Amino acid sequence: MIPFFTGILFISDKKQMIWIIILLFFSIIINDIYSIYDYFFQKNNRTYGINMGSLYFAGILLLQIPILLCALKIENISKKKKCIILSVLFLTLVTIFTNGSRMTWFIVIIDFIIFNILFIKSYLKKILIFWGIILVLFSLYNISSNINSKVNNLFDVNNISTRGHYFYLRDGFNLFLEHKVIGVGLDNFKEQILNDNLVSEESLINLKKDLHEKIDDKYVMPHAHNDLVMFLSELGILGGFIYIYLFGSILIYTFNNWQIGKDLWSLSMFLITINILIRGLSDYNFANIGVISLYFFIYSLYLRYIFLSSDKNREKIKGKYIIFIYGIILFIILLRIISRYVIN
Repeated sequence: MIPFFTGILFISDKKQMIWIIILLFFSIIINDIYSIYDYFFQKNNRTYGINMGSLYFAGILLLQIPILLCALKIENISKKKKCIILSVLFLTLVTIFTNGSRMTWFIVIIDFIIFNILFIKSYLKKILIFWGIILVLFSLYNISSNINSKVNNLFDVNNISTRGHYFYLRDGFNLFLEHKVIGVGLDNFKEQILNDNLVSEESLINLKKDLHEKIDDKYVMPHAHNDLVMFLSELGILGGFIYIYLFGSILIYTFNNWQIGKDLWSLSMFLITINILIRGLSDYNFANIGVISLYFFIYSLYLRYIFLSSDKNREKIKGKYIIFIYGIILFIILLRIISRYVIN
């Protein structure tokens, strides 16, 4: 909340915004360089930056790619600046490789395919670039044992990580079915799924070798590895509506701005949101509070950019929309207090 409110209330002009983005990427580049060093020189086969978890770091990387891709298409940009952007993009792609998150690899491929479809005008070039992407991926699959094993494990039903995502999601959804109306309350997922005896035998076997927590010597998963299922299980049907409406409205608003004025920053924010939502299919973004905080901070920068822009082709953000977002945030906080300390 603090980064979001800071961006909305205290950024007064575009110059401040540019400096914030430069400093943000400078700090990210430091992490990227350290991760590359960690992989090639310290022989760590799954990097996580400086004191960050590997999944946390993967989420940060997914916020970078759309901004860098769209920055390449800025009109009247000098060759020097374009070379800098390309260098940072290359650095980020190498870091994504060293981070070793399969979902991140998949999402980045989608970003490049969308970018190819939207910005390459010639159909022949579109096809050539598409086959170029396939050739690069095929080469990496055959050259890198790290990529080879991770991709193969994706289709291995006995792999702990692969099957765990399915089991945890299924058990979490069953918890929602037991508490459809108001859910179990924020931060009550672990205790309630044990109380309702909904940790399946498959999950229990998997948890003994996977990331887990213990409550009274009983194994339990920390979350359901899915954003929507977590909102449904902890906040009920209303939580599912909040999740779909909030992110759905962001997608519609940013895409409309892109269609109206071909605004690159609107497209960038649209793709960043897509990345977060796809990642939320196999993981719980809100468990990595740093990722989701940075996402909403970037969104606040985008809203301020739209507000400060004088271009009439951009759809101005309405005051009631901002109030609605604030209302949702404050409502969730109140719901957390009530569900955690009153209902139970």
